[in-house]
Amino acid sequence: MIQAGNNQQVVDTLKLGQLVSASKLGLFVNAVVALALGYVQSEVAPIQDVLAWLCLAGIVVVYRAVWMYVVTKNMPKYEHQEIKTRLTEFQISMLISGLVWGAAGYFLLTPEYPQHEIFLLFMLAGISAGGIVSYAADVPSAALYAVGVLSPLFVRLLWLDSQFSIWMPLAVLVYLVFMIQSLRVTHHEVMDNFLLRIDSSEKESSIKDGEYRYHLLLEHLPVGVFHLNAQREVTFCNQRAIDILHGAEWLKAGASLDQFDDAEMLASIASAIEQGETSKYEGVFSEQPEQWVSLLYAPMKNLLGHVSGGVGIVQDITERKHSARLVEQFALQDALTELPNRRALIDRLQHAIDKHNETKRDIALLYIDLDNFKLLNDTLGHAVGDLLLQQVSKRLTQGLRSRDLIARAARIGGDEFIAVLEDLSLLPETALEQAMLVANKIINKLHAPYKLLQHDYECTVSIGLALYSDSQGNVDDFLKHADIAMYDAKKTRGVIRVYNQEMMDLITRKDEIKRALINAVKNEEFDLYYQIQVDANKQPTGAEALIRWNRPNYGMVPPNDFISIAEETGLIVDIGHWVINQACKQLSIWAKDSTKKRWSIAVNVSAMQLLHPDFPNKVEYAIKQHRINATLLKIEVTESMFLENTDEVIQAMQSLQRIGVGFELDDFGTGYSCLQYLKQLPLRQLKIDQSFVAAIDVDINDQSIVKTIIAMAKGFNINVIAEGVETNSQFELLKEYDCQHFQGYLFGKPMPINAFEDFIAQSLHSKEGLSFYNA
Repeated sequence: MIQAGNNQQVVDTLKLGQLVSASKLGLFVNAVVALALGYVQSEVAPIQDVLAWLCLAGIVVVYRAVWMYVVTKNMPKYEHQEIKTRLTEFQISMLISGLVWGAAGYFLLTPEYPQHEIFLLFMLAGISAGGIVSYAADVPSAALYAVGVLSPLFVRLLWLDSQFSIWMPLAVLVYLVFMIQSLRVTHHEVMDNFLLRIDSSEKESSIKDGEYRYHLLLEHLPVGVFHLNAQREVTFCNQRAIDILHGAEWLKAGASLDQFDDAEMLASIASAIEQGETSKYEGVFSEQPEQWVSLLYAPMKNLLGHVSGGVGIVQDITERKHSARLVEQFALQDALTELPNRRALIDRLQHAIDKHNETKRDIALLYIDLDNFKLLNDTLGHAVGDLLLQQVSKRLTQGLRSRDLIARAARIGGDEFIAVLEDLSLLPETALEQAMLVANKIINKLHAPYKLLQHDYECTVSIGLALYSDSQGNVDDFLKHADIAMYDAKKTRGVIRVYNQEMMDLITRKDEIKRALINAVKNEEFDLYYQIQVDANKQPTGAEALIRWNRPNYGMVPPNDFISIAEETGLIVDIGHWVINQACKQLSIWAKDSTKKRWSIAVNVSAMQLLHPDFPNKVEYAIKQHRINATLLKIEVTESMFLENTDEVIQAMQSLQRIGVGFELDDFGTGYSCLQYLKQLPLRQLKIDQSFVAAIDVDINDQSIVKTIIAMAKGFNINVIAEGVETNSQFELLKEYDCQHFQGYLFGKPMPINAFEDFIAQSLHSKEGLSFYNA
């Protein structure tokens, strides 16, 4: 038997409906049979018993009729619980109805009249059998009805005093059991029928819902859809397809494939039908206005593999085609200047190189960079910067107009432009002259004053020039050579530089040093050299720590050869941490020596190190790790650090000052008017640059400068140290000007710590005191 499962509510509803429906005929049959039974039995039974029973039967019929009317009217509104309640009510009514019929078997049975007795037995048997069949949908209802009908008869027959008093009740009991068993079989069949009806209804509903959703989807798709049958006739076409094709009659239902009036679309569909494979087509559907459509047609096949129809999808792709054109245009054009961009430039260069391979005429690249463009953006804003770029692009285009050669400009990003000069001379020397003429013309045009809104602005450019005859490589190599020449020009600014092999060698060497520096940081290939610092009595007060790179297979590399590269790569941060740690470690060793425990060590720090977020924490960690007096660690900074990021530099210095670290301003007087910062900076010492010390004993100007620096430092309560002191006359003159601290070859050269310690030990025992020349 099929299980009801989650369909129980539906099953109960169908069951109640079935019972109500069966009751309509059952009530009529009950009324007729009751009247017939009453009429027949009135001949032999007391008339008052017959009438009483008929009244009782009539009341039951009327009650069931009213109940049935109410249930029929309200059944659509019933919830599941109400359905269950009505079923219970029906079962009770069936029991009462059965008992009423059973009362006839008990009170109207006339044993003395066998014919009437048999008639009554047959009526009751029929009524019970009819109830079993009619109400088999609900086992309790049918069983209660049958038991109610036959139980009183069974009891009455037991009381009869005859030879059948045993056999007749037994026969009634057997009949009742048989009817109950039949009820079970019939009930299962009815339930299976219910569930099959439910399943069929659900499938039918699902199919209808699917069809509805399918047609709803097709009608509201943003693409056109049409169906063809086996006869190649249109069986369906949504409104979107008709709209795309401007109300095409040849796509409406019933139209034949032969009516298609677009030959190319027709050919695509016919090809798909003939070959049995999906076909695709894109093309112009109308010229004025231009409209592009795409068609995809997929044939369907029957069980025999024959094409039985198909589905076509039509789309308006006009906007996509227009967008593709714009994307292609933007992909090759700079949006701001409307010049070709890097991608277009590379395509043009490749074309020029291919042409050069045939004609051997040289090509030149002019790599143009605007000087100080970032400063313009920062001071006047990006809108003004964009205006400058637009004006530069116009002047550049005008400067490249020539009847003698093919020249094109491109913007490759930021403030960088490229000019490609083609069809130059076969001779490299002549080609270079031609390119230089154009480059100078561009410089003259671009250096002329600009009017940027209300601002008058003058701009210089740096140009790197490369000839293809010097490169003989691919596009990337050619661009790289021009780029190298441009960066060489940036060192001077406002000039033209021509690429040569020496530039490449320098770049290669720097790149080699970069890679070697990475390994040097990992392997700690650095050493610290120490140069003594003394007071006016030539007594040591400390030293300056100077880094050296002990590069394997190369020997000692001076700082000037690698510090700038370390700053470019960011490695200076890690190197600086190492230097600070080594200096702190040496201070901790000196702290244990009574003659050196008050000595300081000065360490040079770059702007990148000082501005690194972790720098103050690293310095504080090294001080605590080695347990040194923080005031003995001096950090040397230069004036150039304050040209940019002034506030950040001062903030970093103040955070280190709070833990006791001192600061020394190195190379004072050689930079850009650092006097304005002296009030703000937490400085302990100024270092007079050696350029002022070298000729102090013969140059009056240097003497004036040194005097001014010392006097100014006193006014700010800042110590002064002079570097580069090499002669006694310099030393004595500086003392005369009241300089109290000194550093230079007169007292000692930079040397490794072991040599430094030995030199100090020897000098302290020497009568002449500290002197490198006496060492």
